[in-house]
Amino acid sequence: MEHPVFFDGKIYIRVGSTTQLVDGNNLIEFILRKSTATWDAVVEPNVNIDDLDENSFRMLLDDGIRNKRLTEYDRNLTRRELLEKMSLIKNGKLTRAAILLFHPHPEYFFGGAHIKLGYFNEKNQLRYQDELYGSLLSLAKQAEELLVLKYFYATIEYDGLVRVETLPYPREAVREGILNALMHNNYMSDQPISIRVSPYEMWIYNRSIFPSGWTEETLYLSHESKLLNPNIAVGFFRAGLVERFGSGIQKIISSCIANGNPTPKYSIQPDMVTLKMGSRHENIELALGCKPAKDITTYSGNEKPDHGGVKSGIVDVNPKIVDVKPEIVDVKPIDKPGNKRERRSYIINQIRINPEITADMLSTILSISKRTIDRDILWFRENGYISRQGADKNGRWIVLKEFEGDE
Repeated sequence: MEHPVFFDGKIYIRVGSTTQLVDGNNLIEFILRKSTATWDAVVEPNVNIDDLDENSFRMLLDDGIRNKRLTEYDRNLTRRELLEKMSLIKNGKLTRAAILLFHPHPEYFFGGAHIKLGYFNEKNQLRYQDELYGSLLSLAKQAEELLVLKYFYATIEYDGLVRVETLPYPREAVREGILNALMHNNYMSDQPISIRVSPYEMWIYNRSIFPSGWTEETLYLSHESKLLNPNIAVGFFRAGLVERFGSGIQKIISSCIANGNPTPKYSIQPDMVTLKMGSRHENIELALGCKPAKDITTYSGNEKPDHGGVKSGIVDVNPKIVDVKPEIVDVKPIDKPGNKRERRSYIINQIRINPEITADMLSTILSISKRTIDRDILWFRENGYISRQGADKNGRWIVLKEFEGDE
């Protein structure tokens, strides 16, 4: 049990054999914990139930019923009754957890309630970035889908006529990493959750207040779940997005190992938790567009990951990649193609890798005008290299033949 010691106007607690100062957000959390309250259980008097997002309630009900955490009977409940069932409303007032889970713009109230993503090439240059907004229930799905469709390079094989894609990271691990960040984020910090992706690895950063006495080693062992935001966690549980509390990290590790990834690493700082996942070697090769001269290992096995250049929860344009040495790559990847043939070769390769890629995305990746991309795509179509299946927004490209150069 924690016994605070007051000395010289400050509060200290004993953690193992050390004495630690309790200040800032840690002090707020300590006081709330001692009063049996949590930050996300505090009510916000100026937000009404009608202000909440209908789609988020529908998402909760659809997912919760499918995963047997809710029943069809719950569809007949009013919003108020459903929130009361989940203990997200007190004396007719919404709790902070209710606002974060269901409001379409929780960032209006808590500045860190959104997600920033950035993709960096092998030279540590920011190639493109996104910001996601919405209820926490919608953010979890938005982030996973955007990473899969835009940020990940999937290897492709065929089992007979069946196309088999393998992502650089297992979806289960990605989902759990995002959910853990959303559930354990310290929304008092006003700093967003940050996700950084490179050809070699992915980092997920969230501000957090770590339980007293816990270390990085605690996370890898079977441990009791100590939730910073237990009411938010209940919302994810009811939706069936998480199973039992405290099992997410083990799930991340086991799914990465089964997928052929290095063992994920966690880094704990006073106000930040970082999850680092290394990509499969085959996907690194694909993302670089060339075969490395020798195996690239994202972890030596001993180092503790740093913040990868993320400062104050914002994706930095000059991150540091740990244990990655681009100079060992024997063929220089295309950063910005030098001529039309090289550019078109790169474009059709990207279309083959990601059939849902758009002209806007290609323009961003190559740092050239969309008009140039549109001309190249038109040339490919007129000369029988590619065709379009489906609508402009939701369709996909089909590569009909190999590109051998301009005719």
